[in-house]
Amino acid sequence: LPPPPPEGEGARLCIAMLTRGTPTCCLISHVLYHTRIGFERVYIYLDAPQEEEVEVLARIAGAVPLQCDATFWERRINTSEMVRRRAERAEFEDVASCWQVEVQARQSLCVEDAIDRASLERFDWLLHIDSDELFYPQHAHPCAFFAMVPSEFEQIVFANHEAVPTSFEVDDWFEEVTLFKVNSQFTDKQRLMEVWHTRHPPPDISNPISGLSGYQWRDYFNAYSHGKAAVRLRFNSQLLRVKPFGVHNFIVADGSGGWRAAAPLHSATDINPSSSAPVLLHYTSCGYKHWLRKYEILGDFDDLWWGRVAIRVPAHLQSRDVVHRKPTSGREEHYRSRFLATDEDLAVLRSYGLLVKVRFPSDVLKQA
Repeated sequence: LPPPPPEGEGARLCIAMLTRGTPTCCLISHVLYHTRIGFERVYIYLDAPQEEEVEVLARIAGAVPLQCDATFWERRINTSEMVRRRAERAEFEDVASCWQVEVQARQSLCVEDAIDRASLERFDWLLHIDSDELFYPQHAHPCAFFAMVPSEFEQIVFANHEAVPTSFEVDDWFEEVTLFKVNSQFTDKQRLMEVWHTRHPPPDISNPISGLSGYQWRDYFNAYSHGKAAVRLRFNSQLLRVKPFGVHNFIVADGSGGWRAAAPLHSATDINPSSSAPVLLHYTSCGYKHWLRKYEILGDFDDLWWGRVAIRVPAHLQSRDVVHRKPTSGREEHYRSRFLATDEDLAVLRSYGLLVKVRFPSDVLKQA
């Protein structure tokens, strides 16, 4: 990592995330990693917090653990501008009506709160990621990179690479997992799909996600592939009025009482060369026990997000069914076949330049 810019010349950065059931060791690594590479603050919203977890995180410089108990949620619902203005946008209504059952709605409420906190602390940018995701700066110090973003851009959408676990069990995924599938935005997407579908043919139906039989195929990524965003909180000395737009993007006040999409810089396509662009590393479903715990917590959820948007992530729906709708005897086999990479899988991915090894996070975490 290059040295940070001179004092006063770099951007001030923070992170917001909602988490539940994440191993404490991974939360500690998440905070230590990001504060060591230049982020000053990590707002950690603990859904169903444990006392020991709060105490441990509170002792780490830069961590701000926030307990999302009944009092917290009551206060958020009573003070949230999105809830108050729920009639103006479908996304605001989703938050107001679904926060008790929909994780993404609670995430939006927490990010809205984090924006207010970060603005008061005079941070320049806020990045919203999950507890199984890291910011990988590649070739520039994060504080320098964000400071150089042209003023016309109000959010930066970072493409994500997806972790490829090779061990059935993992303790701290940030320290142990180093292989990642390359996001399709950095490749010839048509060629990638040809390669992948040769090994994992999609179903021969017009809609790949239609009914229980429609999502029993294997996509290239097990989770999302369209990245997540950081939002600009201030320009010069002027605060921007911003709100989360789902969990991947942001909106800003349009000056006439409404809202518009924040002007985006896409790291994979708008930075030249793209190989130097920062990315997110997504350590999704690394380790059987963590995968199982995640879907036990999520429960037997519906096929729709917010009761209206079809979930088009095959592995997500498959995991729900395996954990909640099928015999327990098939769980381990499902995890091995759908999430663990075989030597042949790794060889094919390498041969087409679709696999990268990233040691940087584990190296940072090994620092004294």
